[in-house]
Amino acid sequence: MIEIINGECIEELRKLDSSTVDLIITDPPYNITNFMNGRDTNLQKMRSIFFGAAGWDDLDFNDWKDHMILFLKNQVGYLRMVLP
Repeated sequence: MIEIINGECIEELRKLDSSTVDLIITDPPYNITNFMNGRDTNLQKMRSIFFGAAGWDDLDFNDWKDHMILFLKNQVGYLRMVLP
């Protein structure tokens, strides 16, 4: 059976048994607001408009990563081999 869940990734994963998930589609990196606001570029106006008040990505990246590892153990092993 295929079930698609649309919601905040970590919140939805906390409701599931890790053995029931085969695929997670999410949109990291989180906390791009902090990353972009710390950059010295000519994009200050864009940052203040689009990133400054976003709030939707105020998630802890390590919390997200820990959930991905818990739910996708075999796939994470592969990613560790191919990603820097």
